[in-house]
Amino acid sequence: MKANTASGTRSVVWLWIVAALTATTIIVQSFGGNTTMAVVQFILGLIFVFWHGGRRYGAANIITFFVTTEIVANGLENLSIATGFPFGNYHYTHSGMPFLFQVPITIGFAYFAYGYVAWCLASIILGKGDERTTTVGGIIIQPLTAAFIMVMWDVVMDPISSTVGHQWIWEDGGGYNGVPLTNYLGWFLTVWIIFQVFAIVLHLRPKTVRSREAADFWVMPILMYGATAISYLISYMLLQTHQTITDASGQTWTVTDIYQSSTIMMLFTMLFATFLSSVTLLNSRAKKQSVSSATIANQQQIDRLSV
Repeated sequence: MKANTASGTRSVVWLWIVAALTATTIIVQSFGGNTTMAVVQFILGLIFVFWHGGRRYGAANIITFFVTTEIVANGLENLSIATGFPFGNYHYTHSGMPFLFQVPITIGFAYFAYGYVAWCLASIILGKGDERTTTVGGIIIQPLTAAFIMVMWDVVMDPISSTVGHQWIWEDGGGYNGVPLTNYLGWFLTVWIIFQVFAIVLHLRPKTVRSREAADFWVMPILMYGATAISYLISYMLLQTHQTITDASGQTWTVTDIYQSSTIMMLFTMLFATFLSSVTLLNSRAKKQSVSSATIANQQQIDRLSV
């Protein structure tokens, strides 16, 4: 028993190291990273999600989540590039990454990594919402909440990555710094399908969810999401350009304005989700400590009366 406990403790320590390194690379990237740093962040992020998710849900479930994400995300992205549904008319530029049909292979991995983090934050905010997927309400609310948290990231990220970075091109432009409303509606639909499938999987396999994780276990995904949010603030603060950019529709945008808009959105979406999940986790820990103290006091009272 002691050997198992020691092994579990070491595992959590190493998981914390991976989480801290991943968050650090996210922040470092905002200061002007390079391809090597991006690859390191990419690999660390995948290791963290598979490891963290495996501890909470078991290997079979987190692999199911990965496969579901790859099929749904890549399927709908390729469908939209071909037809315009559900995201709108766009295409990816060739950045040296291998493609899965018309979509870079890294896109599906990004959906998986950030999707898992969004799922965790939703679970925290809802008070172990992932365990409530056994109920009719839980199986609906948990996926919807996770979808909103996931789209918060895209609201911040997309204008910088597309209009400024040209990693993908919105062929008809869009009212939000060159990005159309259909993109966010498409994102919500896509990630909701992924989360809804995962909720159904957990509903069918409720005993596979490991419920006795310490509160610190949930700090890690909050750290990931929070680091990502802060990285956009750092990028904006370090920005030194008055360059303008013309999108595919002929609309001209100022790079500084795009970064500022994304930073404003980050402060009141991503940072708020980080704050809310942190406060919820702290309150949960305080309640547990209060209950534990009350239990001990009651037991001591019983012991005194029985003497």
